[in-house]
Amino acid sequence: MRWTRGPAAAAQVVAAVAAVSGCVWAAVAGGLITPASTTARACDLPAQPDRVPAGDRLTGPAVTALRGGAAAHGFSVDGGLLSIEPPPPGAVPRVSRTLAECEALAAIGSNGALDIAAEEWGLAIGYAIVTVSPGLPADSSSWPSYGQAMPGPASYRNRLAWVAVFRTQLTASCPAAPVTTPPATPATPPGQPASTGYGYEVFLIDAATGGDALIYDQAQPVPCGGTGVVPAGVAVPIEETSVPWTLDRRNPDRFSAVLTASVPPCGFHDSVAGVIPGTALVRVLAYGTVAARCGRPRPVTMDLLAASVTQNLPPVLVHAPAGLYLPGTANTTPGQSSGPPTGTLITLGILDSGQTITMHVGDVLAPPPVFPGQDPSTAQPARSSDPAVLGPLNTPEQGQFAEFRAWHPGQATLTTPAGTWLVHVIVLARP
Repeated sequence: MRWTRGPAAAAQVVAAVAAVSGCVWAAVAGGLITPASTTARACDLPAQPDRVPAGDRLTGPAVTALRGGAAAHGFSVDGGLLSIEPPPPGAVPRVSRTLAECEALAAIGSNGALDIAAEEWGLAIGYAIVTVSPGLPADSSSWPSYGQAMPGPASYRNRLAWVAVFRTQLTASCPAAPVTTPPATPATPPGQPASTGYGYEVFLIDAATGGDALIYDQAQPVPCGGTGVVPAGVAVPIEETSVPWTLDRRNPDRFSAVLTASVPPCGFHDSVAGVIPGTALVRVLAYGTVAARCGRPRPVTMDLLAASVTQNLPPVLVHAPAGLYLPGTANTTPGQSSGPPTGTLITLGILDSGQTITMHVGDVLAPPPVFPGQDPSTAQPARSSDPAVLGPLNTPEQGQFAEFRAWHPGQATLTTPAGTWLVHVIVLARP
């Protein structure tokens, strides 16, 4: 059983100016809106949720101790594995509360993005003298999904830090079994702290530098009626940052383009960017440790794709605000959209082999991902006998899976390299 804790360049400015997420944006020649200023503020902080039912809100000593400034009183969790104490007189953070909260909400821990926990249960924030017991288990499960190894956790021993406390909750896929009586209260094995039931997930950053971020996860009962607790642990969060980019060229297919993004030298990034559905926004995200300072950004060339396979790139691309990124925020572009569909998506299966498919210009054909007789680990995508009539979309992340758009009226045959599956395609002009 597994468990997780749940919750381009431009030469001429033309006449359109819009305000997007607190930054000023100016339309420029070449179909791109670029920022006139990308440093308006750290981020757009969402309002604290008022709709959270009383029974779901963050509770416990963090709520009374952390009210936006210096900790009003001390508290500890897990038998002192995490200790919070009021700062001495004169101990003032150099990092602002707004920036600290933005850093927290832009972070991804082993339990996912912290902004989701804040939206569901609220948060408490303040600064304090913090001590975290050394040698706690370190959860690095978030880092391999980005192809990276987690750096070593920072040490917190009587350190002045911003403390943002969220609520988290263990979820699990429990084995299906009839339940006739309530499960017994989990027992606490010797040497492990008892669970207080607060479900704290604590985000820490150094109050002087804004770096050395650390997440502390409070011990919680084993789910599914098990005994004991999931012990307390730590993790190094991953921070999401929206980085500047410039448009290099649009491809002839009108579905894709090439851009250059500025990524910190110690950061990593997605290999492909896409237009945010329903908008003309393009956001390129870089990932790395919180407040990483590792030199001048490096240029990275990457592909840009339309919002969906049945759309083209908008005539004007809007640059998303650069800076800390809070998932789900600022996904609007006044007066712009990701464009109308070019046609419909037609999905084929293995049993469609030998059939004749009639479609119109702009429709997209999606063959099955694996064909008869293929090893999934070495499978090759289907091929078109006439790419000018029915050609693959430029989606480099698709691997063995290819989708084909009808470009011009005519006929083509779609088949596998080994000839074990084929369909005949007739493309008609769109009425």
